[in-house]
Parts: sequence; structure tokens; C-alpha cells
Amino acid sequence: MTEKKVFINDDNKADIICPDCRSVKTLDISLYKESSTASIMKFECSCGHTSMILVERRKFYRKGTNISGIYISGVEEEQPMTVKDLSLIGLKFKTESDIKITVGDKLFVKFPLDDEETVFVRKEAVVKSVSDEFIGAEFCTTDPESPSDEAIRFYVIP
Repeated sequence: MTEKKVFINDDNKADIICPDCRSVKTLDISLYKESSTASIMKFECSCGHTSMILVERRKFYRKGTNISGIYISGVEEEQPMTVKDLSLIGLKFKTESDIKITVGDKLFVKFPLDDEETVFVRKEAVVKSVSDEFIGAEFCTTDPESPSDEAIRFYVIP
């Protein structure tokens, strides 16, 4: 049995594509919208193929990464970081220093995408979560016309 991730849209529905016959079925999955934990549901296609579906409540897909970069917090010098995942609107990174970072802090992040183009991303972000050495941050601005944002879009969209 295979597992596939689906995203809840604004109508509390998700399009599920059968990996066997490629047919698309739209399901109402509003029951999973308010869940505080990852939700897994069993889906059986009309062709008979069964799949396990991971219901994702995030609005944007996150791509797992392991990219070295730097961040600057306030007037501090550049500090090393490792970007652990990236989305169109933010990132999660692991710090490699003891600099105290709190929710609401503004940071400047710089890192190269590890794709064929090797675009260097430079963005301002605000800290949304702190868990030990892991920081979740949302980009302060996004602009589809920006070369960095366009590169991120091509990088993260599966």
C-alpha cells in the first residue's frame, strides 16, 4: 500500500489522484481541517487500488532540504544555518550557534538553492516558531516577479 500527501484547499476538499489508474477524485475532507496532529486516511479508488493518504493542512507544499546558508539576527554577525525545509512563503532551519532567537524576531537569510541554476536566495523573514535549534520563519515579502521567489517556486513545486 502506498502513501500520498494531499493538501486541503479553501473549500475543505482535496483532489486525490490514484497512482494506479491516474483518475482524479475530489473528496470533502473538512473533518481533518481542525485536527492538531497529522491525519492519515484510507482511500480506495473505483479501480480497486487502495492508498493511504496523509492529509496536509499547510497551504503550501514544503520541500525537505539540507542547504547550508547564513542568517543575520538584529545587529549580530552572520551565523551559519542549515535550511531543513523550504516553501513558497517560508523556511525551517537549524541554527549552529547559541544566539538567542525568539518568535517575532526579524532575520535576514541567505542561501543557495542546490539546483541546476544555483540561485542565491536573499530574504527577510520573521520568526514564527522556535524549537531547540530549529527555527520556523515566514518570508516578510513574496513577489512572483522576483528572481528569488521565482527560483523558490520552481525549486519547491514537485
